[in-house]
Amino acid sequence: YNMIVNLGLATLFSGVVIAASPLILALYGDSFRGNSYLFALIVIALIPTVYCNVHQQLLVARGTMWTQLWLFAPYGLVVVGGTLWYAGALTGEILAYIQLAGWVVTAIAIGIWVRIDRRAPIESPDAPAS
Repeated sequence: YNMIVNLGLATLFSGVVIAASPLILALYGDSFRGNSYLFALIVIALIPTVYCNVHQQLLVARGTMWTQLWLFAPYGLVVVGGTLWYAGALTGEILAYIQLAGWVVTAIAIGIWVRIDRRAPIESPDAPAS
């Protein structure tokens, strides 16, 4: 339930911000106008980021810090590797795609881990006793 709420809010927030992007970018001046596509790429990365961060908190609560480190290694590899690969031609658009790819790859890795991890989920303190 917590994940659905977080992803729903992230998606809603992203949609609102993307819809308002012409106004937001206009506040920064004429050179920012017309960059709604790039702005949307950056904002869309928020959705897999939220998925990863919710699971990160679960891993911290379980005390599985090494698992957390290994699950977030793909993000570091994609972002550092992509930045180094495109270093000579790095633009805002390429950087936005690298960030998005890093979060999507990390979300996939976490999704796979969630499927194979057989530990019981941590119960909410507000949950009724069973």
